[in-house]
Amino acid sequence: MSTRQTRGATAKATALLSSSADVDRPQELSSQPVVPTSTTEGAKSVHPSPSKKPKSTKSPAKTAPIQKAPVTPTSTGKKRKRAVSLENEEDEELPHGLGKSLNPKIGKLEGEESDNEKPATKKRSSGSQTTPISKVKTESIIAKAVEKATPAKSPKKKANYGHTPGKTPFPEWPHPTPAECQIVHDLLTEVHGLHAPPKTIPAPSSTFAGCGEVPSILDALIRTYLSSATQGKNSGMSIQGIDKTFSKLKEGTGKGSPDYNEIRLADISVLFNAIKSGGLGDVKSKNIKAILDMVYEENQAHRDAYKKRKDAGKTDEVETSDGNISFEKSAELTCANPNVLTLDHMHALSDNDAFNTFLTYPGIGVKTSSCVMLFCMKRPSFAVDTHVFRLCQWLGWVPENATRDKTFSHCEVKIPNELKYGLHQLFIKHGKTCGRCRAITGESSEGWAKGCVIDHLVKRTGARKGGEDSPKKKSPVKKSPVKKGQKAKRRREVTPSDEEEDDEEDIDFEE
Repeated sequence: MSTRQTRGATAKATALLSSSADVDRPQELSSQPVVPTSTTEGAKSVHPSPSKKPKSTKSPAKTAPIQKAPVTPTSTGKKRKRAVSLENEEDEELPHGLGKSLNPKIGKLEGEESDNEKPATKKRSSGSQTTPISKVKTESIIAKAVEKATPAKSPKKKANYGHTPGKTPFPEWPHPTPAECQIVHDLLTEVHGLHAPPKTIPAPSSTFAGCGEVPSILDALIRTYLSSATQGKNSGMSIQGIDKTFSKLKEGTGKGSPDYNEIRLADISVLFNAIKSGGLGDVKSKNIKAILDMVYEENQAHRDAYKKRKDAGKTDEVETSDGNISFEKSAELTCANPNVLTLDHMHALSDNDAFNTFLTYPGIGVKTSSCVMLFCMKRPSFAVDTHVFRLCQWLGWVPENATRDKTFSHCEVKIPNELKYGLHQLFIKHGKTCGRCRAITGESSEGWAKGCVIDHLVKRTGARKGGEDSPKKKSPVKKSPVKKGQKAKRRREVTPSDEEEDDEEDIDFEE
């Protein structure tokens, strides 16, 4: 039975017979010459299998043109692809007795395509192929990536806002002297009355946030934080939202305060919706949740430490240096109810330790810490808000380049402890009501003609109102919708932590 030849093979054979000179002429091939095969084998395949080694011949003896493998002088991409494509081949034998290849793409020429592949948009170099990674190594890489991406739980801040406990940042500045503080205190008392610390701290209000005038330290901290960078009416709306959303404690030091453990366990969106009417709800809700998480962890650590001391019989009452309750007693308060968050154990800390502890909580700055110390913990502290800061500058108690936080650190050292509460309250009262000491006032301001009791002591600086400005007429900047939007945008860019000066009215603590 004769071997069947295709029309393509017959056409190639005819072309070779028509030009014997081309057959005898040495040809430059783009690939290794193919060894002649028998007539029957040549009809089946004109190329040897890549898995079989070609048989070498001693001399290229002439044979019949039909028996020669048809080779064209030039090679195209398609024929090269057909010659080396292994898409339909089984596992290939590797050279040097290395066994079979597990990669069906080995041997593919650079830039070529397989029949089942789509054209690639970019050519890949031979060095771009990646080697397989073991399962153990892959899991190790993933674990390290997750560890780096996962933030530490309840991280504490390291910054102290430049506060220098017990030291003034302006050691060469002599003011204020104790005598100067007493003179200003007495003059303002004549106008605004005596302001002395209350003997008892009032119960928490459900409509007024305040600045720390509540029995619970944790409640005082959160309320004062809500009052930062906003007006009193706005912080009042925030505390009202919390009162409507969450339950209250029914016993203990924090009786009447919000159940902060319930707030800690709630979704952050619930807290945001409760306080958003007070402004900066997105940032404040995030920081409050972080604060409560930190307090929970601290409470757990205090309970564990107290349990160890109790088991060892070391729970005797010990007086602290500042006369407050001992650590053991505060630990008992912390352990009283494991479902209640508390910071009452901070009563056992010294003034500097308690102040620095407050600064570690997210969003809590110098003014908030000082207010909690002054109004809740009954510690002498000269909290500096925008009104206090302005009068300290005008009285020459700090250098012109002093910041608000540095003003606090300086006055905390210079002002006698027994005058800190009174001067703080008097400066706020005077800074809000005096026609000459309010912010941005001038000779045309309402109340300017009434004079000022400390007029001979102050040197007013900064923007002043001109003679043509009406004291009762609002500034055009506030009327313009564009300006209002820009002002709101700037205020939202400022962090709500009270290290930044805000131009909002602070809360009158006597209300």
